This record gives sequence, C-alpha cells and structure tokens, in this order.
Amino acid sequence: MQNHSLDRLAQGHTKLLAFDCEFWHVLHSQGFIEREHYPNEFFLPREIGGMFVLKKKGTWVYHDPFFVTFSKPKSKDVSFVISKYMSATEATKGTIDDLESQLTKEWVRVFHSNSTDDDQRLLKNGLDVYEHDTTIKKAHKPPSWLKIFLKHYSQSLILVKNNADIESLKNMCTLYGIEYVDPLGVFDIATWNKMSYKRCRSAKLYDTYMCIQKWLNSENRQLNKYIPKGKSHDPSVDAGMTLIIAAFIHQS
Repeated sequence: MQNHSLDRLAQGHTKLLAFDCEFWHVLHSQGFIEREHYPNEFFLPREIGGMFVLKKKGTWVYHDPFFVTFSKPKSKDVSFVISKYMSATEATKGTIDDLESQLTKEWVRVFHSNSTDDDQRLLKNGLDVYEHDTTIKKAHKPPSWLKIFLKHYSQSLILVKNNADIESLKNMCTLYGIEYVDPLGVFDIATWNKMSYKRCRSAKLYDTYMCIQKWLNSENRQLNKYIPKGKSHDPSVDAGMTLIIAAFIHQS
C-alpha cells in the first residue's frame, strides 16, 4: 500500500515496529532501571504485542500482529496483577477481580515481602490464575525469545508511547544476561501529548486514537483497517493505536 505519512515517519527506514508491553511490577530495583515515581521498583515485560510494517519495492506491507507472554521472573518479588492490564479470558478476569476486591491495600502495593498472610495468599492465587489462563499459556515464550525480537528490533524504527516499554526490555536483558541492541531509531508519540490535549482534551492513548479518526486521510484510514481492534491495555491493540497516531502526526 502507498502511505505518504509512513514515508515521512520512516525517514528512509524500511522497517517500522510498533509495540507495547504490560508489565510485571518488581520490587528491589538495584541493578535495574527504576520506575519513575516508584522508588525501589522496576518493570519487566509480562505481555508484549505489536506489528511490523515493511517497505518493499516502494510500497508498505503490513504484517499480522504478534502477542507473547512471559512467566513471572523466578526469585523476584512481583506485585498483584489486575484484569485491566491483562489479555486473559473474561473468566480469568472475573476471578482476578474477585481476588483484588479482597485485598487490604491497593493492588500495586501488594508484594509478598510487605503483605499480610491473607494478602500473600490472594497474591499467590492471583498469579496462579493469571499464568494458567488459556490465552496467556498459549502465547507463552521463554526469555530466550527476546533474542529473536531484539534482532528485528535492532533493524527497525520503533514506535512507542513513553520510555517504559524500552526500559522494561533493557531490564529483561539485564536479568537474563541478554545483549541489548538499540533500534535504528525511536519515535515516541508522547512528544505529541501537548497537541493531543489541545485537539482532543486528553493525551491518553485510546482517547487520542478515537479523537483523530475524523481527521485521518484515505491512506491512513486504509492502514487503520489492518490493525487489531479491542480494549485498551491489550498490547497488540495498543501498538496498533500507536501506529495510527504516529502516522497521523506525519499526515500532511
């Protein structure tokens, strides 16, 4: 397909990678990139999804999205996970919601090392339910999968929103002794946040994506047909919205 917005976005690159992660929230950040505003915590990828768009013989070719999950890191203290930030089945989400409702403090503060016996039990049950979900199990890959991903990542202009996804990849490389390789370039749609507030009254990913629909040109409307549709915080869906917003920003 022809797409002049992608031409301008790519700046001569022929491989675009839009991706997004949902995270394991991990306690004790020494040696890792610490979360902003959360001292002594860091992110690792728990779910990762995205898509490639490649330029071949002067036209852009969209590749089907990918979705991968990673197990809880061994010997690490991770927080409770909630249904809003997972791609599990509705049945699993319902069970997780029920467990969350029984916690004595906010889910993001529930780690094994700082919780009551009851919260520790709920945390363990929640993690077990999540990791045994059929959707999550089907997409599971070992940490070594990251080497394959990074090979393509290093050959691409990557499209993200904020730095957390990139930092989580670096943390995973540190944890498992995998060499991190920089991408060819990074386009962060968060650089458009001020304009998004101005035009859409929000800089949230979904709000911005929905807001710009009425302004997409014919080429970007065509591109929009390819991306996966669904709820926010499904990594493949979020990556697709990131791709469309990045294209729109470069629309003439």
